[in-house]
Amino acid sequence: MRQVVADRRYSGKFVVRLTPEAHRQLALEAAEQRVSLNRLAASRLVGA
Repeated sequence: MRQVVADRRYSGKFVVRLTPEAHRQLALEAAEQRVSLNRLAASRLVGA
C-alpha cells in the first residue's frame, strides 16, 4: 500500500539543479555572510 506523503520518512537530503550563474551568486552571497552554501540555500527554501 502506498504511504501518504505526510507519513513518509525523509532523509533531509534534497538535490536541486540551477544555472551555473545562480550557483555562483549563491556561493558568493554565502561567502559574504560567512555561512555554508547549504545553510544559505536551506534557509531560503524554508523562508527564514
